[in-house]
Amino acid sequence: MLKGITPETRAILDFMCYDGLCSLDVDGIWDLFESLAWYQWHLRLLVSLLSALPPLLMIFMLILLLCALIVHLLTMT
Repeated sequence: MLKGITPETRAILDFMCYDGLCSLDVDGIWDLFESLAWYQWHLRLLVSLLSALPPLLMIFMLILLLCALIVHLLTMT
């Protein structure tokens, strides 16, 4: 399933999985890839939306997003 990935990519994926990639079955790996694709798609959508804003409003929106991310990370259990 993971043939052909670079050592750097494997290290990143291992870091993202609590017990490493070896602990995941095929469904777990597909779930991981699906979540990565979801985040990538939303990040691209966000960047395209923010790039259409005037610079000052874009900075304000980025600050709000960073605050929301920090709150989300602090409240995770």
